[in-house]
Amino acid sequence: MDYQSLLRRAWDIVWNNKHLIALGVIVALLSGGNGGGGGSGFRGSGDFDGFNQEGETERMPDLPENFPDLEALRDESAVPIIAAVIIALLCVAIVIGLVFLYIASVANGGLIGGVNAIESGRQSSFGIAWGMGWEKGVTLFLIALVQAIPGLTFLLVILGVGIGFVMNLDSLENLSPEMIFAQYTGLVIVVIALGCLVGLVSLVLEALKLFADRSAMLKGTGVFESYSGGWATLRAHIGEALVVFLIQIGIQIVLGLLMIVPGIIMALCCLLWPVLIAISGLIESYFSTVWTLAYRRWTGMEDAPKGEPIPSEPVPPEPLPAV
Repeated sequence: MDYQSLLRRAWDIVWNNKHLIALGVIVALLSGGNGGGGGSGFRGSGDFDGFNQEGETERMPDLPENFPDLEALRDESAVPIIAAVIIALLCVAIVIGLVFLYIASVANGGLIGGVNAIESGRQSSFGIAWGMGWEKGVTLFLIALVQAIPGLTFLLVILGVGIGFVMNLDSLENLSPEMIFAQYTGLVIVVIALGCLVGLVSLVLEALKLFADRSAMLKGTGVFESYSGGWATLRAHIGEALVVFLIQIGIQIVLGLLMIVPGIIMALCCLLWPVLIAISGLIESYFSTVWTLAYRRWTGMEDAPKGEPIPSEPVPPEPLPAV
């Protein structure tokens, strides 16, 4: 494979078809990462001791007899309310995340379909490319969900461990510090090992997803058929795919070094955020185009006859012959 021509052709396609950058912006914004928030609190005791101005300890005044038991209130009311709020927030976050994932999957399909249309000699625009992705949106969304299963499973495990830790705080009072250290050190080791395994599986699925997305868009395959077909293509061209992957990593490292100072400046100045977003979309669309062109060459689609270009304006019908 001529990697230099591959990279040059990908740049020409993206630069001459700015709607691909717009689709790349959507993918970069909606699937680039997520964040989480947490809360903190403290526990107090009803017999808290303070100090008076003379430095002598001074005991807090006793609460009235009819004042609610704060400890009982915490145990019986606060914990269920907090748990319900957390569960509700998690459900909302999951729904929003799924919506973002679906839109990003459609935009990703539009990138693939748009590049394929251009290389096939057909017309491409934002609307045409988006329609291609929308048509395969459900399949692409399910492909993305399969790739996300290991990470979601690991997240649920971490969440379960955290809930278990909070629920068993009272039982720790009966354990010695050595037993607590040994118990939770082993738990941390297991979680770290599971995280490494999940990371490895996610990396493999991410590589397969590159091929599965293109199989679904360009060949019309289903979810599992796309993964199996993607695996067959990757296995047949593992060496060339590894070179393309290393080239991508190298370009990303160089761009990251060059963008350190400009990126900090643009991040601090809100007026320059659109420029930063456009750069992210350009990078996303460029590498997506590189992989689409490579997939077309590896599957023989590059050698297929070009389709008739779709005219930008309707062509009037030929006049009927005179009788």
